[in-house]
Amino acid sequence: MSGGAGAVPESPTRLTWTVEEAAVALGISRAFAYDAVRRGEIPAIRIGRRILVPRSALKLLLAGEAVPADRCGGEPARP
Repeated sequence: MSGGAGAVPESPTRLTWTVEEAAVALGISRAFAYDAVRRGEIPAIRIGRRILVPRSALKLLLAGEAVPADRCGGEPARP
């Protein structure tokens, strides 16, 4: 992110991805990623209007481990 006053630079150690970033990382379409979040197949949290995918929860999911709901915000996020 670049720009005016108060801009926060992108951090290489961000704890979350947007749904779009997670889709790219998983090699799936943006629409399919949002559908998977809605179904609870991709762990996500909602902060205001933003839906974020915790990188740690996605790593556990890809490792074949169950991701407890309380580790990623409880209810599946609704886009």
